[in-house]
Amino acid sequence: MSTASDKRELRLLEALVDELGLLPPQPMCLPYPKTSRLADIARKIIDDLAVANSLDDMAALAFMSRRSLTRQFRAETGMSIVEWRDAARMQRAVQLLAAGHSVTSIAYTLGYDGASRFIDKFSATFGVTPKQFSLRSIRNPLREDAD
Repeated sequence: MSTASDKRELRLLEALVDELGLLPPQPMCLPYPKTSRLADIARKIIDDLAVANSLDDMAALAFMSRRSLTRQFRAETGMSIVEWRDAARMQRAVQLLAAGHSVTSIAYTLGYDGASRFIDKFSATFGVTPKQFSLRSIRNPLREDAD
């Protein structure tokens, strides 16, 4: 049996959720490495998000050991290389969804072996499926010219 207090708390919670839904999403910040060798690796990742180079390959490109690469990358970005690449992929996924690309084409563009794996990763990152995200964007588009 719900009490008047329970009903009031539920209404307040619903109002809070409604208000939070009206806030514009904050841009994802992807921390970039500071040293040139690691910045080159980051650019290489960004240039082709579908390619998942091995840590050994990236270390060789940076003229570093695998261990040094992983330690220094985490020290400069706060993320592992794999976490950083995943975040870059999600950032790009949002851009592609906003441009109207299909979920399947985005999945393959970003190097996923199928739409379901992409949907799982997107849902884990944002709490909604790509389709739900797109529908929210259509209903509540971001406008830079809004007052």
